[in-house]
Amino acid sequence: TLFREVRERAPNDVYAKLGMAHVLAERFEGEANTLIEELLKQDDQLIDAHLLAARMALEEGQLEESDALLDRAADIATKQKLPPLEVYSLRASLALWRNERPDAWVKRALDYNPRYGEVYEQLAHFEIMRRRYEQATELLRQAVQVQPDLWSAHAELGSNLLRLGQI
Repeated sequence: TLFREVRERAPNDVYAKLGMAHVLAERFEGEANTLIEELLKQDDQLIDAHLLAARMALEEGQLEESDALLDRAADIATKQKLPPLEVYSLRASLALWRNERPDAWVKRALDYNPRYGEVYEQLAHFEIMRRRYEQATELLRQAVQVQPDLWSAHAELGSNLLRLGQI
């Protein structure tokens, strides 16, 4: 509701569009793709839009598109001197989807920031999508071990344990 309200007042606000796209993507609603396309036409240097588009492409099994979007996001991160952590996390997830080992990308993320548990949380997200709950549970345990205050990983770990009947 808040993002819609902002967009009514400032229809070209890129951050309102981006926030709305994130909400819609979490709900797997198709309008997220439309907003991301608009954002990328409006501002091709907005790394968050490229990362969200890459994640959505990966969720839809469009591996080549995700790969290309991650290349673009990595270039932008380098040019803007931004941390490449989300790029590394999504690259690890892409490797996992290709049935490759994501270890090299996980290592790069943890070398950059040893407390970046989100790399494991991201991998777990995609394992849950593939209904590989035991693997996801182990990844979520690693996420909270690396980053104890990553509350979203704690919550997802609890939900995943329930899926496995581990009350």
